[in-house]
Amino acid sequence: MRNKEDSGSSFDLFLDTICNTFGGIVFLAILLAIMIQSRSIIETNDPSERAPSSDELRDLTTKLDSLSAESSNLHAALQALPETEPTGDDQEYLDLRNELSEYEETLRQVSSTRSDVAKQLANLLDRNAKQKEENRDVQTSHSAAMKRYKAAERRNSALFESKMMTLQLPKVQSSRAGSELALVDRSYGYFSGPIALFSGVSSTGQIRFTQQDSGSWGVEPIVGEGWELARLQENPEFQKLLGDIASSRKILTIAIWPNSYADFHILRGLLIEKGVSYQLWLMEKDQPLTLSRGSGTQMVQ
Repeated sequence: MRNKEDSGSSFDLFLDTICNTFGGIVFLAILLAIMIQSRSIIETNDPSERAPSSDELRDLTTKLDSLSAESSNLHAALQALPETEPTGDDQEYLDLRNELSEYEETLRQVSSTRSDVAKQLANLLDRNAKQKEENRDVQTSHSAAMKRYKAAERRNSALFESKMMTLQLPKVQSSRAGSELALVDRSYGYFSGPIALFSGVSSTGQIRFTQQDSGSWGVEPIVGEGWELARLQENPEFQKLLGDIASSRKILTIAIWPNSYADFHILRGLLIEKGVSYQLWLMEKDQPLTLSRGSGTQMVQ
């Protein structure tokens, strides 16, 4: 009677050991799968939110493999036990055996999931590394573009300053004979008539004078108010203006831009015909004109 009871107790202890072992294996497997799936690749300074390191994953995998091997050995030992006909007292054993089968199936699924999750984790790490490299390339390209922009800005500033040099004509004449100004731009002529700088606009309404900090005056044509060079011959206002200049023995100072060189012969012929003296200032493309007042005469810079 005692031998039977000792044998039953040993067998129950053996079953408890097997169940506890499989329970621990399944718990660790599920915990490992949840840890891998729930971690992201986002970088953070919070230790509780960081992704598991490769060493941690390796340790957990080693433990899982060890427990899996132990489970296989226990399963083999269980299979080696002699088959016995279950009795009413063995119902708990049968329930535990069914539960063990369920644990084994869960372990198989978790092992398969672990392999898939490990592959996904490797892919995410690779994409994250590539994205970081692309970000560095973008920053490098942006820095290079900014350097090129600054260099171009400096070149443009230097070019602009070189074009703003002050240019000065000699005095019109040693006497106090006056001079009138004409601007020839885009095949139109703009004539000042008697120059009155402080009025801001010439008496003809064709030229605008703007006072500058240096004391000189910026000169620019009023677009739409000039006379077309091709029609000067038939323009009575222009004919009267030339007559006034000739009778007062004034000189016509003409600033002409490159876009009107080809049409200057029209104006030149009319000036010669009326006996009007003139002098030319050849401007560069888009070059501004500045006018200064001398002590006894006028100068064009």
